Amino acid sequence: MRDWIALARPRQWSKNLLLYAAFLFTAGDAWTFEEPRVWLPMFLSATVAFLAFCLMSSAGYLLNDVRDAALDRAHPRKRDRPIASGRLEPSRVRHVAVILALAAFFVGGALGVWFLLALASYLTATIAYTFALKRIALLDVLTVAGLFALRALAGALAIDVEASPWIIVCTFAGALFVAAVKREQERWLLGDAAGAHRETLEGEARWPRWVTGIAAVATAGLYLAYAATAPNLPASGSMLATVPLVIAALWRYRTVARARPDRDAEEVAFRDPVVLMLVVGFVALAVALLLKG
Repeated sequence: MRDWIALARPRQWSKNLLLYAAFLFTAGDAWTFEEPRVWLPMFLSATVAFLAFCLMSSAGYLLNDVRDAALDRAHPRKRDRPIASGRLEPSRVRHVAVILALAAFFVGGALGVWFLLALASYLTATIAYTFALKRIALLDVLTVAGLFALRALAGALAIDVEASPWIIVCTFAGALFVAAVKREQERWLLGDAAGAHRETLEGEARWPRWVTGIAAVATAGLYLAYAATAPNLPASGSMLATVPLVIAALWRYRTVARARPDRDAEEVAFRDPVVLMLVVGFVALAVALLLKG
């Protein structure tokens, strides 16, 4: 049972919290706490979407581990995964992945056709990434970022609000930063052997460092533009107060990732007290400013 839970990667379900982004950033516009008949159904719909994506993402992790078992054996941590170590048969894992994907569609069915299309798109992109795109430099991290942006879009579809282009592009840029930092971590951790684990890191492979820098600047710049100009935000410009938290979180995230290259993204985000404080502070401040109007 421990092996099956490890394959499902419940720690990485935190990535699916992006399904709540549309709910969060429509506070004061589509809903207020004074109207529970409005916000409670929206929150419950976002939660159903979160559960559906957790099931679907776990199905993707299972397929990924089946496909990458040989490469995982070249990684100091991943070689102990249930399939790479030989504790679980790949055929059984594939069957369970199909069951999880079907369960995701069953859960998400309550949210309508458009949400199901987003969920199906996520599954399709995940399969394409697992079997092909992750082996192409740049397309690797661009696909990962796109999957994060798709989560944000699906969250808007789940609660039937207009998907803000600002939220989508900011999410894409931020996810691109996180994905590029992860590739940097693999270089730092594995050194010259990184290419044996991930084909896109063969040779010098300096592209992750450049993508990290570009993505960091893009994330900060796009969020600054969003906070200053988005029509659904307070006219007073008070959301600009959240910009320093975003910039500080980007800087701190890479600093911790550099110091601990063995940590996954969710470990960097939630085990470091400073990163966690910045994230929680950002969410709390953003909601307070949006509701205040």
